[in-house]
Amino acid sequence: KLSLEDIPVYDYDPDAADALLNKAGWNLNQNGAAFQRGTDKLRYKQINGALVPLQLTMAYPEGTSVETGLLIFGEVAADEGINITMTAIPMEDILVEYYAEESARQYDMLFLALNFDVMFDPSRDFEYEDTEVPVWIKTGLADKELYDLTVAMRTTEPGDLLTYCQHWLAYQQRMAELVPVMPLYSNVYFDFYARVLQDYYISANISWAEAVVPAFLGEIVEEEEVLDEEFGDDEFIEFG
Repeated sequence: KLSLEDIPVYDYDPDAADALLNKAGWNLNQNGAAFQRGTDKLRYKQINGALVPLQLTMAYPEGTSVETGLLIFGEVAADEGINITMTAIPMEDILVEYYAEESARQYDMLFLALNFDVMFDPSRDFEYEDTEVPVWIKTGLADKELYDLTVAMRTTEPGDLLTYCQHWLAYQQRMAELVPVMPLYSNVYFDFYARVLQDYYISANISWAEAVVPAFLGEIVEEEEVLDEEFGDDEFIEFG
């Protein structure tokens, strides 16, 4: 039986957030006393004998209109004793950060979205730094259980939809437990082109660059005429 019941749903719950932060050791104030939500402004943690403040940095693409939403996000975090510094930087610099093209990352969080892959295989996002623990390339998260679940999806027998969905649900449950990424929004993509462009099948190719190679400019051919030629009158299927 397939069900989403085991996948956590994160409602706004300040008490739960407080409990999680305290459990993680961010339970002190600037004087080293117990952090009091509503009284103290910033959480601290004892690390190697020093009080370390819970200060994070986030980069977002400059020229976008997300500042208002991020401001609310920062205010909610501040209520829990977390300071987030948000900086607008060029999109190309964010991609350098995301793909870890430099030795050290400058930001703790990145605000951006990725396209969905035509071939869905999350296991490709992991690599092995050693022989034991696979690391999620984009986040640095090392979790063998999550990796094994992605492999289980990939190696499911073709056509076994039930087993694949069971593996996918287990993968989603582990993702929700670890929360390496926060799903904030999703885009809808449209591909507009003139009807004189022939043999352009974007959904059958991995990318626009591959789809455009066999395409050419030609006379407009009505869809019904093409279907009649391919299937014949008896096999005509109307697509709506």
